Amino acid sequence: MVKKLLLVGVVVLVATAGSVPAVTNFTNSLGDNDFNNAGNWDNGLPDADDDAVIANGLTAETTGSYGSTGPDWVCTVGANGTEGVLTVNAGHTLIKGNREDLFVGAGAGSVGTVNVYGTLSIRGTGSDVIVGDSAGGSGTVNVFDGGFLDARKATEIINGRIEYAAGAVSEPAQDEYVVDNGGTVAFVTDGTAIATVNGSTLALELGSGSTLEMILGGTFGVGDSWTLFDGLTTITGVDGGDGTGVFGSITSNIGGAVFDIAYTPESTAGDGDGTVVATLTSYKVKPSLPDDGATGVLVTANLEWAPGPTANVTAYDVIFGAEPNELHPAYDMTKIVDKELRTSVDVPAAGGDLGYSKTYYWQVTVYEPNEAGAGEIVTTAPLWSFTTEPPEPQITGGPAGVTVPAGAAAELSVEFKNVETFKWYREGDLNPLVDVAGKISGAGTSMLTISNVDLTDEGSYYFVGSNTISLVEAKSGLAQLMTARLVGWWKLDGNLDDSVTDEVPGAPSHNGTASDPNLVAGGMDGGGAYEFFDDGRVVVIADSNEFFNFYPSGMTVNAWVNTNAVNGSATVASKRTNAQDRGWLLRCADNSVFTLEQATQETASGQDSLVDGQWHMLTGQYDGLTVKLFVDGVLAAETVENTNVIGTHPEALVFGGARPNGGGPFLGLVDDIRIWSYALDSLEIARMYANITGEDVCPEFPDYDFNKDCVENMADFAELAAVWLNSNIVNP
Repeated sequence: MVKKLLLVGVVVLVATAGSVPAVTNFTNSLGDNDFNNAGNWDNGLPDADDDAVIANGLTAETTGSYGSTGPDWVCTVGANGTEGVLTVNAGHTLIKGNREDLFVGAGAGSVGTVNVYGTLSIRGTGSDVIVGDSAGGSGTVNVFDGGFLDARKATEIINGRIEYAAGAVSEPAQDEYVVDNGGTVAFVTDGTAIATVNGSTLALELGSGSTLEMILGGTFGVGDSWTLFDGLTTITGVDGGDGTGVFGSITSNIGGAVFDIAYTPESTAGDGDGTVVATLTSYKVKPSLPDDGATGVLVTANLEWAPGPTANVTAYDVIFGAEPNELHPAYDMTKIVDKELRTSVDVPAAGGDLGYSKTYYWQVTVYEPNEAGAGEIVTTAPLWSFTTEPPEPQITGGPAGVTVPAGAAAELSVEFKNVETFKWYREGDLNPLVDVAGKISGAGTSMLTISNVDLTDEGSYYFVGSNTISLVEAKSGLAQLMTARLVGWWKLDGNLDDSVTDEVPGAPSHNGTASDPNLVAGGMDGGGAYEFFDDGRVVVIADSNEFFNFYPSGMTVNAWVNTNAVNGSATVASKRTNAQDRGWLLRCADNSVFTLEQATQETASGQDSLVDGQWHMLTGQYDGLTVKLFVDGVLAAETVENTNVIGTHPEALVFGGARPNGGGPFLGLVDDIRIWSYALDSLEIARMYANITGEDVCPEFPDYDFNKDCVENMADFAELAAVWLNSNIVNP
């Protein structure tokens, strides 16, 4: 382990020779806490020549990604005896490169805090995370749900704590993970999930005064186990310090919790398969409702708790209050249960309800008989807390877009808190919707119903809620209402126009544009086609950014392709963004693919190569559950989409590439692209192929078509008759 030294607010390696880097201090001169704005630093943004210091009580928050993987900058959060806070917001990546450390709380009296909602990557050779120091600096690193701490070298918790939320990620840790005598590593679980520190040839070093804190929430029970560390080589005391390779103490937010900690080093030198696993063996009492640390709790909530399975409880005390003395909670809190055998209590508050946006604390004491002697066994749980909901109206779910057949009814609904007045709007209209007999109902409720939907009802709708407590209104996102129909038809016969009105009169058209378009003769139907040359020139469909976002409710895309060369991802049509990994794309490379994306990909891939210089019909279909690919009118592949919620994005619909910038280009001919707002069934797809080609197609073999000619007839009966009465019965 390389020891680090703080020198006049600048972190350097002890053995490093040469000039000391300059420092740029975060000043927040613009008053917006923007880490990414050079105007908030006294010597410009941090770089290879200027190490960063965030101190003097200031908070720096990322407004975008920053940094590189090369030689970079030291960052000190909390220095010179003052506090500093660094927050990496969700969706942002902050990268620190080679041999450049992150110090959190450096120097006597310094206090540093790092909050990770996005990705914090300390990934270069010799780049370590140092939390607190032996001089009296203290630090805290919080890795929240969805946060990713990419600390690839040494992590040292000297005087402070690192807390991993249940939905956090920490990998791939290497070299050493040190929890020294003033250090705490805390793991939060929602009952099942936990953020394991995933190592790669990682040595775990534990001081005699190190602390493991287990923060349990959700549903859990005695016997539950959680892997805290894996990928370990050795588990020892602190190099140059003390300890025997076990935590000095184990604490929990659960009253009387006892854990068995299994420390298992690697099975064979070099395997790196060691683990640390915590198992809950017993507890006295846990909170049921609200959970410890819960937010958004209703102001009408009561307190509920539950004893451990082996606790022999005779009575409970409960104290409750808003501003406790945490060392002596009973000093400033009210006893609301006094030696009673009960597991719930109404919270006493003015008017019968709790206050909005307020944090409350409570603590339960358990009394059990002392089987070994006189008196009682008394166990007092840690102090639990929860925060109530804000007074503002809130929309907690919906509305979701919906596609319905013409003439059917469409329902849009929201889930909400603290809403008294309900209004629905159609995007572009200033006035809210009102009930209209036979057409609109529920305009003043949480569920809007539009009956007998037709083309004129298509569009985006949103909800606005309000109450008499707050002046703030809650406005939902947009929900798209579509009829199930053909929504785009680009024949590519000499132009890029959308011919959807040929089939759906009155429907909006979305024409294509391209730089130096390559419209050619020789299409699959004897007309024109479009030739792509793998040069990034895609066809971008006008005004498609929001209109074609109906796909989470279902869709079909159909295109004819002709290619004789394999070229990368070879995207035929796409509505996709890299920023959030959302959208869909239809590809024809060495095989054909239809992919639906939402963080993870759900792909239906055909097995046969279509790179043969012949025309083929590709059809991608999504019905809200299953992703399917059809080739020449026949189902080629399918997969179940399992992300549950499919998000949309504002990128345009494009042909011949994966995105408007031309990524994933296609090489070859494309013709007759059509898109529907619903999933065509297999017969419709087969009929389309047959009508265009004049060829027979078998979308699905009948149940008793034994010879696979797509017809049930006497030939199938003959095959059945030939084996009639054959038996594999074994008689005694």
